[in-house]
Amino acid sequence: MTANEVAVQQDGVNEDIIPMGGNGSFTATFDTTTEEGKLRVFGALQTSERVEDHLNEPFDLKDVVFQRIEITDTATGELVPAVRTILVSDDGTGYAAVSNQLVSSLRTMIGIFGQPSEWKSPIKVQVMQKRSRANRSFYEIDPVLDNQA
Repeated sequence: MTANEVAVQQDGVNEDIIPMGGNGSFTATFDTTTEEGKLRVFGALQTSERVEDHLNEPFDLKDVVFQRIEITDTATGELVPAVRTILVSDDGTGYAAVSNQLVSSLRTMIGIFGQPSEWKSPIKVQVMQKRSRANRSFYEIDPVLDNQA
């Protein structure tokens, strides 16, 4: 497996799509072996906007980048592994968030529609913030139907 492949973590706790490799490694749904692809992924990693600033705003999803990061656990103060997800629109704008539910939502979407490289055209979506039964907030990606746009 190369550093840019996606794997399923099966640690008994969670089964999320994660990038293989060390902290900072990434995987993208587009070819990152070319100079153009490398520039696209670098741009997405460096210039993406916060998802929370664009909630409920429809956009045409073209690609996704997953980056392995570490975040501080607010309860313990320890660094814990996480996945930063960057949703890339057809105009190249990136929207980034750290949310296990967003990863799960994308996994479902890719399971239904296939890899973004297989799509006939970008898919119109919006990111919604929702609350769990335990009153924790999370992000989820929802399709936008033509009559909703």
